[in-house]
Amino acid sequence: MNEIKMTKYELAEKWMNQRFPICNKIDVDWTMEKYDYPEFVRKWIKETWTKVSDENGGTYTKKIPIAVAIPVAIPMSNIQMSNNKR
Repeated sequence: MNEIKMTKYELAEKWMNQRFPICNKIDVDWTMEKYDYPEFVRKWIKETWTKVSDENGGTYTKKIPIAVAIPVAIPMSNIQMSNNKR
């Protein structure tokens, strides 16, 4: 049998992507409790996301890769300037 083994972190990320694909901020007392997050997902969030406050049992934000967080600068030579002045 050819079975793919996933780590708990991979399973947690998959769980989040299937249920809350655009979630980037979450709190423990309201969101995790209301939507009955499994313990392995809660642990993954607490260990891999950034804790931003202690409110509502702890509020966490998803770490965004720096390449996504910082827009790429476009050289001025690549920008076409319009001659249309109003």
